[in-house]
Amino acid sequence: MSRLSEIPIRVDFVPASLRQTDGISPAGVAILSEIESLLEQYQAFGRNGSIDLRWLSLLPGDLDRLHDVLGTGEVSAQVNALGMSTARETAIQCVWWVEHCGPEGESLGQWIEVTEVPSLLRSDRASIAYGLEALRDRIVSFGGESMKELPTVQGEQA
Repeated sequence: MSRLSEIPIRVDFVPASLRQTDGISPAGVAILSEIESLLEQYQAFGRNGSIDLRWLSLLPGDLDRLHDVLGTGEVSAQVNALGMSTARETAIQCVWWVEHCGPEGESLGQWIEVTEVPSLLRSDRASIAYGLEALRDRIVSFGGESMKELPTVQGEQA
């Protein structure tokens, strides 16, 4: 390419609903646009997505403004494992605000996840065997019979 006119130019369209208005910074607009794209991908292909808010150049008040725009949903959950972690549904279906804190309550990171159930709340498939063993132990400790010892039904193990 020897001429400026040969350089390809790409123009991205930003919907009017996401243009900077009423105190939303350009970074906030970009995050909202990304959430919109993630929701489109989730709807079309079932692909979960997330945005790690730790590494973004945000202005003071940007996170508060994002909270305002996304609103508050009906569900929130806390997990206490080496510090408190919280997943809060926003007013936008399938959009979750997730925060992980350290043992002293310091924020270790915040993410916006686009999914039906945030990863914080999903059990690891490898833990199923431990759960099954714990259930059987509890059944026996409460006076029941171990599921392993029950008779088979129609040729299958119970």
